[in-house]
Amino acid sequence: MYNLVSVIIATYNRSHYLPEAIESVLNQTYKDFEIIVVDDGSTDETRTVVKRYGKRVGYIYQENAGVLSARNTGIKNSKGVFLAFLDDDDLWLERMLERTVETLEKSGEDVGVAYVDCRYFKESERNKLINKGMRHYSGDVFDELLKANFMPINTVLIKKECIDKVGGFDETIEGYEDWDLLLRIAFAGFKFEFIDERLSFIRVHDTHMSSRLLMMKRNSLKVIEKLGSMPGKSLKQGYWIKKTLAKRHLSLGWYLTLNGHRDEGREEIRRAVPRGVKQILQKWIAILLTSIHNTVLLQKINTFIEFMFGQRNPYRSK
Repeated sequence: MYNLVSVIIATYNRSHYLPEAIESVLNQTYKDFEIIVVDDGSTDETRTVVKRYGKRVGYIYQENAGVLSARNTGIKNSKGVFLAFLDDDDLWLERMLERTVETLEKSGEDVGVAYVDCRYFKESERNKLINKGMRHYSGDVFDELLKANFMPINTVLIKKECIDKVGGFDETIEGYEDWDLLLRIAFAGFKFEFIDERLSFIRVHDTHMSSRLLMMKRNSLKVIEKLGSMPGKSLKQGYWIKKTLAKRHLSLGWYLTLNGHRDEGREEIRRAVPRGVKQILQKWIAILLTSIHNTVLLQKINTFIEFMFGQRNPYRSK
């Protein structure tokens, strides 16, 4: 007896990409699934495109409320034991559901998420796949997931019971909603299983994120602050949350300083409560740097820090 998978595709004015995403699901070797397309108020040909597939694809229209609202609408209308989320411009290889369902069915009851490897591609260079070189982990991934989200939502299959326990997407955390959901699942004690197969492809768009970067950094901080306010933390979880919170305050404060908001940046850095000697030094060096009023010099210092530490840069501003 197969377990039903609910594949939720939230879409908005992407009728030119949507068919390829839908067909990558219809072509799956695992056939016990439902597709729920949630149209978030599109004004293009989205409805017409979906209707061409007949009963094979479910269609829900809602007034424009954002992708997170659309995903939550899909969750509320789903019937599956497992949930998967595919963006309207991304693709799966045909064994994506087979391999993730197989993994969850064979794993213990405490395993709530299975996820696969992925590659990124640009529309103009479809044959040139990009590997971001992220590390992958299995088991209790909470500590590693706090450092960075290494599993895009299009790569995961989630037991519905996980969503029932921790809730759906937080519609107030744009840009980090996937990370927030996966962190809450890991925080609740569910384990994760990585499948070392490249079964998901994510389209990269040439869009400019600089205007949204400050919002994204504030929201990443909000994710950690929310975790810190949740009850039932173990001592280990509490330690890593506080350490990550200090790092996020330092990062946001440094970013604000570099972009002309010196007073606000200094205050954000002061809010960091360091864990360990290393973070104490990082905080006081950052406070010292915010006293420099020469923006060009600050930019040169930032370039040097990026060069010396790379991904390990404690003040990483990008």
